[in-house]
Amino acid sequence: MKRNISLIVMLVVVACAVACSRKEAQLTRVTVTGDADTQAPPDTAIVVLSVVTQNRAAFEAQQQNARKTEAVITAVKEAAGANAEVKTSGYSLQPERNYTGSRMPTIIGYEAKNT
Repeated sequence: MKRNISLIVMLVVVACAVACSRKEAQLTRVTVTGDADTQAPPDTAIVVLSVVTQNRAAFEAQQQNARKTEAVITAVKEAAGANAEVKTSGYSLQPERNYTGSRMPTIIGYEAKNT
C-alpha cells in the first residue's frame, strides 16, 4: 500500500512537471491611460432673441414688430460680423384677452413675437 501511494505521488509530480513545461497560450493585458487638452477658438455661437410688441390693432402690432426685428437683426449682424447667419425661427401673432368676471373674454389687443 505504501508503494502504491508513493507511485501515485510520483505520477502526480511527473504530470505537474510535464504540464508546467508545455508552452500554453498566456493571457496578456494591455493597459493604456492618457490625457489630452485641446484648445481652439469657437466658430459657432447660438443666441436666441425674441422681439415682442403689443398694440390694440393686430396690423399695428405686426408692423411695429417687423421694424423692431429688423433693427435687432441689423445690430446683431454688425456685432457678429459680415458672415453672421441670422434666421427667424418662429413668429406668432396672438390676441390678448381680458378675462373679467363671469363674462366671455374680450380681445383687448394683440401681441406679435418674432424669435
